[in-house]
Amino acid sequence: MHRLYHCFIMVGFLILLLLVAGAAHAQSWRNIDSIPAARITWQGLSGADGEDKTHLYSIKAQGSIAKPYPKKPPYPANVQAYMEFWLSKHPKALVIPVEAYPFLSASLARVYVWIVDGDENLNVHLVEEGFFRASTQLPMLRTADLLVSAQEFKAFRKKLIAAEIAAANAEKGIWKQAEREPRWPPGELGFPGIRELAEFERIAQNAPVEKPPLTYGPQKPEGDLLGIFYGDDITASVAARIELHRRAESEELSQEAFSSLIATGLDQQLHEYWPPFYGSLIHLAFQQGKLPDKLLKRYARQAIVLQFQVKSDLLLPNTPLVKFTIKREGRFAKNKAPKIIEDNQTSQLLLTTGFHIDQMKIDGQPALNGRTGKRLNETWLYQSWRGNKVLPIMIMTDPPVTPGPHTLTGVLTVRFLTGVAAWNAAGERKPPPDGLLPVLEALYDIELAFSMADY
Repeated sequence: MHRLYHCFIMVGFLILLLLVAGAAHAQSWRNIDSIPAARITWQGLSGADGEDKTHLYSIKAQGSIAKPYPKKPPYPANVQAYMEFWLSKHPKALVIPVEAYPFLSASLARVYVWIVDGDENLNVHLVEEGFFRASTQLPMLRTADLLVSAQEFKAFRKKLIAAEIAAANAEKGIWKQAEREPRWPPGELGFPGIRELAEFERIAQNAPVEKPPLTYGPQKPEGDLLGIFYGDDITASVAARIELHRRAESEELSQEAFSSLIATGLDQQLHEYWPPFYGSLIHLAFQQGKLPDKLLKRYARQAIVLQFQVKSDLLLPNTPLVKFTIKREGRFAKNKAPKIIEDNQTSQLLLTTGFHIDQMKIDGQPALNGRTGKRLNETWLYQSWRGNKVLPIMIMTDPPVTPGPHTLTGVLTVRFLTGVAAWNAAGERKPPPDGLLPVLEALYDIELAFSMADY
């Protein structure tokens, strides 16, 4: 079972290496210079040099390819902390490229490196401290294809063997593990034999050729694309979705197609399913003037789920207070925020909600704003959409609410406005400019029971 696991982990990378090893010298990405180690941003044992998107540096050659020595854990979790400590003590350390080969892309090279400062070598220290086996430092390419000389690698190999034996004798790190691979004792650098490599090559030769992903181009009729998108074939549906979105972005999608897709998304949203694809379509349809008013109103109406709560308290001794809370939850896209304002987009579809409380009464007695003393129906509360919100409203009555059970009733009007002007005004806690017409007004009847404690 262990050997089978070892084979499966290695096979993908060895297939890649078999394809490119013969042409290694001709590749431009092999022209890699030594650079200061401080330039590399490390994540675990791999890192990148600033904005360079063509090289992925790794301090291990086989650590991700062959299963490391102990079965678990592969190496201690504090290896990155040790690296950071060592680098802080060696600010002039250099990254020395040892081997490079394509990594899942012709434009990206995986570069195995040594990190050295004079005679000090971080790779050797990691083995000596028992973080992982020396075999993780054996390059995958032939010695002739390495970026260091054969003499340099021979000297490095001797240091690795000595470091591994020292770590095992001191029972450091992985050498504390009770279970060890009997075929690879300390100091014996394991590497797949000729038979195993031949088996990998046979598997690679017999592997089925991967089919290119299914795509649909501009020549596919819009109606056929919609039918495929709504069909049961998941692969075809995804391909149709990609082409439909491309047409939407390039203003090639008709208003009828926009309406059909958006209505489907809003239907699914009622069942708490809302892929960002539909949010993008609504955004694009509105920008292009292809979003029907009916769907815009439905989009706004389904934008929030409101929950009402009432709680009694004492503001001061003998001064009862009723707190009415509106909890507003978003139902759109990632983070449950509307797609229209993700990533700080400035869109005409920015959605602002206004709340107006009318006919608010406790046991039929008009309620007052606990902060201003005004009737609640004189107050509009505008809020731009920035995630989920809780709006607490303090309520008082004259005379004060007596101890015992009571009922809070009223009507809440929710007004939905679009546009940057309303959005900015709400962000500044100001009413929107005059003349802005709401997209929709929705009414909610409120009837909540509560009890006031003795005071």
